[in-house]
Amino acid sequence: MNQEKCELILHADIPYSSHPQQTLDLYIHSLIANTKLLTPIIIMIHGGAWITGDKEDLKPLGKFISSLTNFAVALINYRISNTPEIKHPMHINDVAAAISWIYSNCDKYGYRNDSMYLVGHSVGAFLSAQLIFIPEYRTKELLNSIRGVVGIEGIYDIPTLLERWPDYTRYVEPAFGTDPKVYKSASPQYHSIKDEATIIPPYLIIHSLEDELVDIGQANDFYKYVEQICKTNESYVELETGIKGTHDGILNKRELEQRIVEFILLRQAKLSFSE
Repeated sequence: MNQEKCELILHADIPYSSHPQQTLDLYIHSLIANTKLLTPIIIMIHGGAWITGDKEDLKPLGKFISSLTNFAVALINYRISNTPEIKHPMHINDVAAAISWIYSNCDKYGYRNDSMYLVGHSVGAFLSAQLIFIPEYRTKELLNSIRGVVGIEGIYDIPTLLERWPDYTRYVEPAFGTDPKVYKSASPQYHSIKDEATIIPPYLIIHSLEDELVDIGQANDFYKYVEQICKTNESYVELETGIKGTHDGILNKRELEQRIVEFILLRQAKLSFSE
């Protein structure tokens, strides 16, 4: 455990399973830790086109958001497809396992497991959406605890992605193989939510018009998909396209940090008022 500047306590490289990549970092605000006051936790999922990336990529953003909100922050790693044996659904299974570990260890580290927020960048947004919208990865226990989701520069539809960017097969095939049916079944927006009682957390979709790696069509189509579901599941979705930045460069924008914090604090205030 390391005491860092900006009054954050870091619990680094905690294993949530046995593979070396199945680790996470926890940031707990020192003032909160000293008072034993339980705060919500923000869970951040990195991108990297399924074949690269690391939790360190979101470290500056995570630390800044934790310092602004005083909330706990978890940065999670998952197995990436840089070796032939790592393929879908291992990525999403790891994300689900990490969130389950976070849920189960709230008392040990001092945060609330009934107020969890997901923030995913690029493929991290894809993984967050899989967890929410694909039934086989959705558990009632966890969905009841996830209070909001933020997708940043996300991929949500692999078939459409490959139509727009055919050379992205170099990323998709190591992770999913070559079967187009798998691409479609793994993509969140091809799944319908038929049960009106299913809890869909509020959603914020952020996509810069300057993104050079993923087109705005991914965000627009996903927004329409989520909006349709929200009409029958008493939730809401927002689409934010006003923040400038490249695919990765947006992570360094103060406007992004502020927009995420605004969304989470407003959602948490509404929850506190309803309680």
